[in-house]
Amino acid sequence: MQVLLFSAMLTLLSLVTSGEQTMGAEQTNKKYSLEECVALATENYPLIKRYNLIEQAKEYTIRNIAKSHLPQAGLSVKGSYQSDVTSIPVVIPGAVIDPMSKDQYSALVNVEQTIWDGGLSGAYKKQSEANAVSQRMEIEVELYSLRERVQNIYFGILLAEGYIQELLIAERELNRAKERVESYISAGVANRSDLSAIEVEQISLRQRMRELVSDKESFLTMLSQITGVEFNQNSTLVMPPVNSVNNKEVMRPELNLLVSRKNILETERAVIDSRSQPKLGAYLQAGYGRPGLNMLKDEFAGFYIAGIKLVWNFGSLYTKRDELRLISVKQNEIDTQREVFLYNIRLKSTGVNSKILKLQELLEDDRKTIELRSSLKDAAEKKLESGTISVSEYLRELNMLDIARSTLRRREIELIMAYTELKYTLNN
Repeated sequence: MQVLLFSAMLTLLSLVTSGEQTMGAEQTNKKYSLEECVALATENYPLIKRYNLIEQAKEYTIRNIAKSHLPQAGLSVKGSYQSDVTSIPVVIPGAVIDPMSKDQYSALVNVEQTIWDGGLSGAYKKQSEANAVSQRMEIEVELYSLRERVQNIYFGILLAEGYIQELLIAERELNRAKERVESYISAGVANRSDLSAIEVEQISLRQRMRELVSDKESFLTMLSQITGVEFNQNSTLVMPPVNSVNNKEVMRPELNLLVSRKNILETERAVIDSRSQPKLGAYLQAGYGRPGLNMLKDEFAGFYIAGIKLVWNFGSLYTKRDELRLISVKQNEIDTQREVFLYNIRLKSTGVNSKILKLQELLEDDRKTIELRSSLKDAAEKKLESGTISVSEYLRELNMLDIARSTLRRREIELIMAYTELKYTLNN
C-alpha cells in the first residue's frame, strides 16, 4: 500500500513539474510586439498608482466643498463681571426697578445657513476637477516618456539579434572555408598558415558574438525590469512594421497638459469673480443666560434671534483687476510654451524625415553592394579552389561581404527606428 501511495505521489509530482515546464516554455517562446512591451511597462510603472489617488483626492475635495452648504453651528459659553451696569436714574413712584447684576452669564448656540455664496462653491468644484485633470495629464506625459525608453531597449535587442544572425552566417562560411583549406593541406596545395588565418578570423568572430550576446542579455534584463515580465535569450521580439506617417498633426500629451493648465487658470478667474459677489444667508441664535434679551429683567431666561443677512465684502474689489490681469499673463505664458513646444517638435520631425529619406537611399545602395559583394565572394571562392588567390585574399572578400550584410541589417533597423521615432514625436 505504501509503495502504491509513493508511486502515485511521484506520478503527480512529475505531472506538476512537466506542466510548470510547459507553461514556462510557453512564456519563454511567446512573441512580444513593441506595443505589448509598452503596455506591460505602463502597467508595471509605479506612477500608475497615482491615478486612483488623484481621483480619491478630487472626490474628497468636492465632498468637502459641498458640505459648505450645510448649516454651520457653534456653541459659546461665557461668564463676566463688570464694574458698572446700566441703571435708570429716575424714581418712579410706586415702582421698584432692581438694578442689573454685575456678574452676567450666557450660553449661546449660533446656526448659520448659506443661501447663496455668489457661486463660490461651484467655482471651487470646477477648480478641483480641473486640478485633477491636470495631474492626470502630468502622469500621461511621464508615461509617454516611458515609451521612448522601452523603444530604445526594444530596438537595442533587435539590433543585437540582427548582428548575431549575420555572424552566424559568416561562421558557417568560415567553417566551410576551413574544411576546404584542411583538404587542400592534406592534398599539399595549401600551407598551415592559410588554416591559421581562418582560425584567427573564427576567434575574432566568436569574440564579437560573445559581446553581442552580452549586450543582448543586458538589454533583456532592462526590458524585464521595466515590464515586470521575464525575458531571456529565447524570447522573441517582433520587428515592428514599416508604416509611413501621413498625418503630420502633433497630438502629444504635453499639449493636453498645457490645455489643462489653462483650464485651471480659467477656474481661478471664476473663483475671483465669485469672491467679489455678495453672500446671502440665514441665521438663528438661541441661548440661555442672565440677563436675557430683556435687559431690565435681572434673571436667567431663554431667548432666540432669527433672521437673514446679506454680506458684501468690498475689499476683494481692490485687487480683483490685477488678479485677473495676472491670470491673463499666465495664460499667455502657457501659449508661448505651446508655441515653443510645437516649434521644437516640427524641427525634430523635419530632421527625422530627412533621416528616413537618407536611409531609404542608402538601403538601395546597400542591397546592390551585397549583390556585388556576393558575386565577388563566389568568384574568390572559385579562384581559391583553383589556387589562383591566397586564403587571405578570400577572407578579405568574405569580410567585406560580412560588413555589407551587417550594414544592411543595421540600416534596416535604423529605418524602422526612424519611423517609430517620427510616430513617437508626433503621436499620431
